[in-house]
Amino acid sequence: MISSNRMQIFRKTMLTRGLRFFVIALLALPLATTTGCKSKKKLAEQQALEAAQRAKEAKIAEAKTILENLLASPGATTTAQLQSKKEQLEYVKSMNLDDPTIRDLIAQVETKLQDEQLALERMLNEAPKPSQPLVSSSQLDMEFGNIASSVSSDDANQKIDQVLQYFSSDNTPVLVIINQSGPIKDYDKPTTIKKYLNYLKDTQKIMDLVSNIAYDDNGKISELELSRRKNY
Repeated sequence: MISSNRMQIFRKTMLTRGLRFFVIALLALPLATTTGCKSKKKLAEQQALEAAQRAKEAKIAEAKTILENLLASPGATTTAQLQSKKEQLEYVKSMNLDDPTIRDLIAQVETKLQDEQLALERMLNEAPKPSQPLVSSSQLDMEFGNIASSVSSDDANQKIDQVLQYFSSDNTPVLVIINQSGPIKDYDKPTTIKKYLNYLKDTQKIMDLVSNIAYDDNGKISELELSRRKNY
């Protein structure tokens, strides 16, 4: 049989060992908690970096598409076309992308637009001066309103005939902007001025405002751009 003294010594030894393990476990608990917090913070930082990288790659892809389209586009034949291209270029520059491919494309587009600027200036200087526009944008907005508010179909038709005199032909293209993000414009299905005027007569609603007008040498409208009102 184990003597009482040995039994007491055994119990003390086991108690000491248990207390030692308990203390070690208590000391290790904050370390495990701290390590877990650091791991979560590191993971969050990594996820944030990956999200930022994806956003940068998306911007680079957008910028590349715009710049390549500008390089592939035909030379501008009007001041409005050239201005639109310049706005698209400035939009890309405003992204401040530190990417060698984008920097190279920007330099190419800048050179192309400079050449187009010179060619357009020569063309405009050599071309005969156009007549004064027959109608302004504000006057045209008013004419559209008069057609939409006509008291009868005959009255509307008479006003349509009067407005058509301001255009190069009944088939003069009309473009309606339905959405715009920076310099990028989304257009509704193209139509003609005669169809658009009849649309105003039928709906009796003014949904659009004149945004831009291109005139021919006789001062008549050769292309009309409208923008959709915000409440439509």
